[in-house]
Amino acid sequence: SGELSDSQLRYAIEDVKVLLPLREKLRQLIIDDKLVRVAKLEFDCCIAVSEMELNGCKLDQEKWMGIQNIIEKKHEELSQDIQKNLSASSNQLSLFEGFASININSSSQLVEALNNMGILIKDSSEKTLIEHKGRHEVIDKILEYRGLQKALSSYGKNIIEHINSHTKRIHADFNQLRTDTGRFSCSNPNLQQIPATEEYRSCFVADTGNKLVIADYSQVELRILAELSKDVQFIRAFESGEDLHKATASSMFGVPIDEVTKEMRTQAKSINFGLAYGRGAGSLSLQINTSIEEAKQLINIYFQVYSGIKNWLYRAGQDAIKNEYSRTLSNRLRKYSFDKSIRSEVATIDRQGKNSPIQGTSADITKQALILISKSIKGTPVKLINTVHDEIILEAPLDKAEWAAKQLEEDMINAAKIYMKKVPIVVDVHIADYWKK
Repeated sequence: SGELSDSQLRYAIEDVKVLLPLREKLRQLIIDDKLVRVAKLEFDCCIAVSEMELNGCKLDQEKWMGIQNIIEKKHEELSQDIQKNLSASSNQLSLFEGFASININSSSQLVEALNNMGILIKDSSEKTLIEHKGRHEVIDKILEYRGLQKALSSYGKNIIEHINSHTKRIHADFNQLRTDTGRFSCSNPNLQQIPATEEYRSCFVADTGNKLVIADYSQVELRILAELSKDVQFIRAFESGEDLHKATASSMFGVPIDEVTKEMRTQAKSINFGLAYGRGAGSLSLQINTSIEEAKQLINIYFQVYSGIKNWLYRAGQDAIKNEYSRTLSNRLRKYSFDKSIRSEVATIDRQGKNSPIQGTSADITKQALILISKSIKGTPVKLINTVHDEIILEAPLDKAEWAAKQLEEDMINAAKIYMKKVPIVVDVHIADYWKK
């Protein structure tokens, strides 16, 4: 409105003047930190990200609302059921109704009520409650109640508000660099939070006349761990094409692979994934319902089988503590800030130093795959609509779905081969009417 003032003109001039010097400064910082390759990856990925955001995905509103109504009813029923269990043991009496109502969302009231029942806990955190899971019915119900509560608040009926009135689709924001590891985050709404169960994912559907093409890397983080550690036996397990967790259990327990029990496989699987995610004996013991000592013994046996993994994990953690940074196979950099005199902070960096190169390399591979598939489908009616960590989803007309599936698999494998030189990559692809896991 009106002419610009002298001060506004000077401000506009200064804005422009700083751009090129700023570019050179930032460019030099990228070079100094050896991030040229990563910067190119991120810049090239911008096109794929903009396509996903523009294309959006379709939600079956009626089905979604039906599920939410069922969850709300179950949530209320659980609330009343838990109240009955807890109130009966409460010392507080209500003047008109006998036992007083307990606020199960209040940590202090919940702890007191559980203590009165003989369930001695100091807090009501999820970690604490999980330790008592399976031992007390009321604990199991509280955990289920909280799960439903999270479902209602995180991805409940409010997701409908994100449906664009013009396109009738959800156009989420995919954030390339919001996480320390390089993984995508997602917002408005967070599609990464949608549970992997068919109940929820079946609500995300292809448009009329289209199919969804869904592809994800098989055990990619474990394959990356094999690549980084160069553990010969772990690599051989992937090369053989056998069930990795059965092969691991066979080596750990000294039995033929066809004699591996379900329990053995479960334990091996928990250790495989647990170590890749930086978990220790405490976390493992909760997962497989054993003592911490038994969990330590299992980890020791595992490390005897895969000594290369043990050595790499130790070095990765120690290097992160010493150097205060870690890198992925693309040379992506994660810097750490912590107090070396505080043991808990050092332990945190040790865990992050083990996990970050794995999770970050997975992010590098997925972003490279997005770049390749974006180029492959350019000029076709096939659309890139979503990604969740190691998974990519396309939407294609019926007559293009098979081609899109083959192309997506090829591009995802080729993307991984840029970083993975020793370990074979497997991509699982399927065509469906909805977002199928």
